[in-house]
Amino acid sequence: MSTDYDPWPGRAQHPFVSVPGETVAEHRTRLGLQQSDRIERRERECLEQRSPDLTPVQRLRLWERLHQLRIPSRLQVTLATVIAGDTGLSIEQVHEAQLARALPPAA
Repeated sequence: MSTDYDPWPGRAQHPFVSVPGETVAEHRTRLGLQQSDRIERRERECLEQRSPDLTPVQRLRLWERLHQLRIPSRLQVTLATVIAGDTGLSIEQVHEAQLARALPPAA
C-alpha cells in the first residue's frame, strides 16, 4: 500500500473507504492499524486525565471530550463519584472545579 500518491486527498481519512489500487488485504490491514491507533490514543488520553500536571478544570474538560458529554452544572453524587474516579480527583475537587467553570472570568 503506497501512501505517496493520493488522487483524492482526504478520502482515505474515512476508515471504510478504500484507497484506489488498494487490495482487500491492504484495506483490512489499514483498518486494523487505524483501530489500534484509536485504541492507543484513547488509552493515552484516559491516563492523561489523571495527570497531576493538569488542573482539575483541565481534567474535567478532558473527561468531557473523552466521553463526549458535558458535565451538568448540578452534579449528582453518582456521576461525581464516577468522574472523580476517572480523573483521580476527590468529589470535592470535582464540585469546586464545576463551580469555578460556572463563574464568569475575572476581569
